[in-house]
Amino acid sequence: MRALLIFCVSAALLHAAISKNGYLKLRLPHRNSPPGSSNIVIVIVAFSLRSLDAVYQDLSNPDGVEVTTEGVTILVNETWSPPNPKISVINQDFSSPDVTKNIINSFASSMTSGQIDTLVDKVGQNTVAIIMSLVDAWKVLPEVSKGWTAQLSGDYNVVEDKGLGGTLIEVPNNEFMSAIFAKPDPGREKEFYENLVPETIDTLRESMTRRSVTEEFPKVTLYAGSYELVETFSVGNHIYTSTKYGYKMAASF
Repeated sequence: MRALLIFCVSAALLHAAISKNGYLKLRLPHRNSPPGSSNIVIVIVAFSLRSLDAVYQDLSNPDGVEVTTEGVTILVNETWSPPNPKISVINQDFSSPDVTKNIINSFASSMTSGQIDTLVDKVGQNTVAIIMSLVDAWKVLPEVSKGWTAQLSGDYNVVEDKGLGGTLIEVPNNEFMSAIFAKPDPGREKEFYENLVPETIDTLRESMTRRSVTEEFPKVTLYAGSYELVETFSVGNHIYTSTKYGYKMAASF
C-alpha cells in the first residue's frame, strides 16, 4: 500500500538573520518497517534557504553577471525591473495580493503534479519577486525492486552519532534540496527522532564524511518546494527590502 503524507511549514525571517537551512521530517510507523529494521525510519527533506538567497543577491546586484537558474524559477512583478537584467525571470501581474498568491500557487501546483497546491498562504501588496525551487515526483531510491523498500548503494555523505543514537545519510537532488535518511539505533527511536531539530541536523551535516553505503530504506517519492518571497518598501528616499522563506512537501511511500 502506498500512502500520501503531506507536511508543510513556512517561516518569516529578517533578511539579515536568514537561517542556512529548513527541514521537514517524516516518521514511518512501526507497522511499516521492513523485517530486521529499526522500529522507525525517518526521512528528512533539507531545503537550502541560503542557496535561494544567493540567487536573490545575484538578481539584485546591478554589477552582476549572467548566472544559471537551473533548479529555480523566478517570478517577478511586471512593473519591477531587477537590477541584474542578465538573469532569466518570468514577468507576472502582481497587481494585488490575491492575484499574486494565485499566480504563485498555480505555478507551484503545475510543477509538482498538483501535490503542492498552496506553496504560499499569504503575500503582501508590495511583493516584487519570488524565487522558487520545486521538485516533482523525485524517486529518491531506484525503482528496481518490488515491494516498499529498495537498496541505497553508492558513495554518500554520512554521519554516525552514538550519543544522539543514530546515523544520517544524505542523498542530494540539487544545491537547493536534499533527502536525508535517518536510521536510529535499536531502542533509541523515540529519543533520536525528538532530538533531530534543525540546529542538531545542521551540526550533524557539517560533520558528514563520504562513505560507501549499502542500506535498505523505504521507496519514497517526493514533491517539494521552497521559496524566498521579496517585498520592497519606500520610506522617504530609501527603499527597504523584506524577505520571507517557506517550504512544503508531499511524500508517497
